[in-house]
Amino acid sequence: MKFLKNIIAELKKSTWPSKKDVLNMTIYVLIISILLSLTMVFLDLGLAHIRDWFLKI
Repeated sequence: MKFLKNIIAELKKSTWPSKKDVLNMTIYVLIISILLSLTMVFLDLGLAHIRDWFLKI
């Protein structure tokens, strides 16, 4: 029981981000994830095209 009380006490000491901060961070993560995904797709397509070109020769 003491363990749980200590956990609750530590959680009360923590500072939690506001809803606005959480929303902003979520948007940043989504944008970066989409940009990285698109980068990986275009790299994959480009490298596959180069590979196919070399295999044709």
